[in-house]
Amino acid sequence: MNDAAKKKYLAKIQKLMRLAENTSSPAEAANALSKAQAFMKEHGLSETEVVFSEISTSVSK
Repeated sequence: MNDAAKKKYLAKIQKLMRLAENTSSPAEAANALSKAQAFMKEHGLSETEVVFSEISTSVSK
């Protein structure tokens, strides 16, 4: 998988995980988490990779 494809899938998984965390519907949360896990498994991504992909760095003077 190239970097562009990986970023695309990571963004989709992150969106699903945020939905799972922020919805008031238990059924919607379960569905979103299930889809996120399926994408991770399908594309060989770990939850750690997803979490760490949200961290960015910057340089300041």
